[in-house]
Formats: sequence, structure tokens, C-alpha cells
Amino acid sequence: MTKDELAKKAGLTTYDCALPQTWLNGVVDTLKHGCVSNLPENIYGVILSGVVWCYDGSLMGYPYALTNHVLGYLKIYEETTGVKELQQEVCMACVRIIKEGGFGPTHNGSKNCESGSIASGGDIAHCTCDVCF
Repeated sequence: MTKDELAKKAGLTTYDCALPQTWLNGVVDTLKHGCVSNLPENIYGVILSGVVWCYDGSLMGYPYALTNHVLGYLKIYEETTGVKELQQEVCMACVRIIKEGGFGPTHNGSKNCESGSIASGGDIAHCTCDVCF
């Protein structure tokens, strides 16, 4: 899916797929300077492709992560810098695992799920964390 399709699926109405360059560079530089173990070499592309700048309810806009993994990276950025921009709930278990170099718990559910999980071909995210469950 494209960023535009993911943003629409998330219910966003006013957003820009382009990101403020200074903000993007700041996030990438902060993450690269040791706050995440095993950071992907392409973290710039991961953030660029996984965030839109949302204007729903805001004149200046704010970053909106399109995946839970990217949301975890943005939460780590917030914790490191003290800059509070996120308007989304964050699963702290996922953030802890991402900081340690993992990808967080799966949010896809089981391929044997009968209630429409992503892994079984549906569109419902399932996992065991408080935010995502």
C-alpha cells in the first residue's frame, strides 16, 4: 500500500505525504546516535515511508505513523528529545523491544485466526499488548 492509501485507511482527512525535512533529519540523527540497538541501515527510508504529516485538528500539523513499528521509533525519538508531538497511543512493550533491536510483538495475529486477523487474510490487527489488543 502507498502512504496515501495507508493514511486514508487510518481515517486521516488532511495530511501531506511529504515531511518537513528538518524534522525528518532530526528524527533520523537522534535514532542513529545510539538510542536503538541494531537500527536498520535504511532508517531514513523507513521513517520517510512510514509517516505522513497530519493536519487533522492542527494548524501546524504533527507526525502520524502509518505502522506500529514506525510509531515505536517516533516514541523513542520523543523520549530521547523530550519533544512531544505524537497524537497516537503507543505500545510501550513494542517500544522496549524496538530499543533492544527487535521488531516488537507481531500485530498480525495467527494465520489460523477466525476473527479476521491480518495473518489470516483479514484486516484486523491482533496482539497481546494493552494498546493494540
